Amino acid sequence: MIKSITQSPKRVFVVGCPRSGTTLLQSILLTSPSIISFPESHFFVNLFKRRTDFQKRFNLASQYSRPGFANFMGESGYQIVKSALPRYALTIQQQTQVFARTLDRIAKQERKSIWMEKTPDHVNFIDFIETHVRDALFIHIVRNGPDVVASLYDVTHKYPLEWEEPWEIERCLRKWITCVQNTYKHLHKPNHLLIKYETLVNDLDSASQKLTDFINVDLHTHLLTDRKDAFKDIALAREPWKANSVKPVYQKGKDKFSVLFDDDQKTYILDAIAKAKLTTIKD
Repeated sequence: MIKSITQSPKRVFVVGCPRSGTTLLQSILLTSPSIISFPESHFFVNLFKRRTDFQKRFNLASQYSRPGFANFMGESGYQIVKSALPRYALTIQQQTQVFARTLDRIAKQERKSIWMEKTPDHVNFIDFIETHVRDALFIHIVRNGPDVVASLYDVTHKYPLEWEEPWEIERCLRKWITCVQNTYKHLHKPNHLLIKYETLVNDLDSASQKLTDFINVDLHTHLLTDRKDAFKDIALAREPWKANSVKPVYQKGKDKFSVLFDDDQKTYILDAIAKAKLTTIKD
């Protein structure tokens, strides 16, 4: 039996607006043999989801947290720790500590020095995560606004059940703006790194070097011609929209913004993004 490592692993969160390339970034980071990652946990989303006034008053976790965590562990292939949220873990702080320690435990068992959690919407919970997950590191990915709006609009109309309902343009815009605003307000901190999607696709060497320097790990980007092995561990059968993430990094996708929207809609989207004043973010 292989003994697990004893040193505490690094804790890395990959965040950003959905449809911004978080799965692509995750698969690139997984070219390092030092990193373990998982399907999206949605842990902090579930932790705070639709809490009652009573739960908020006493810092209790949402009713969605416990089953959500069990489902995450099962989908990750770690059914042995599906019941890792003990009965006494009732508060949001207690459940967060169990979550972090469970991923620490899995990383040690797999002899990995870093665990990486990738749920795009966790960009909206950074303040809480930083307070309650010791030494957390955050890698943000930001993609051009019109492309993200178009991709969100497209995927939610193709898979409305998986996304609860089709999203209209306004909701797609609000999602991108809110997520990027949350990224922007944390970039002055040393435990946060910004990677632009366009840089990841067009200048992989530069992006890889930034990632290497930030988490002090070697990335084997020569393996990126075939990421199927890593992909099967981080994307689920119920997430078919992630299939493009296994394609070569340099392969350009369709210009959905030009195809999906008419001239008036394009003007509306571009004006809304311009008013948000988020187009000057640099990596």
